[in-house]
Amino acid sequence: MNDLRDNYQPGRITVEFIDEFGFILHLTEIRVSDLTAVVGDDGKPAEFVYNGETEMSTEINTAIKSYDVTADIKCKSFYGY
Repeated sequence: MNDLRDNYQPGRITVEFIDEFGFILHLTEIRVSDLTAVVGDDGKPAEFVYNGETEMSTEINTAIKSYDVTADIKCKSFYGY
């Protein structure tokens, strides 16, 4: 993901919160533009972080047993779009 902003079109990352039976209880979509780059000593992004929040009930939060992360981020073409 170090070249995320240079070589990829804007997209989103989706985090699905799943219960013990495999049902999606809640999901959060994070736009790539909402990520903050943490710059390393070489001046390039070393990682990206997201400091946003998601709201859900206490019952849903308690029932979460796992999560799944997917990304809808497409590579820019050789033609720049």
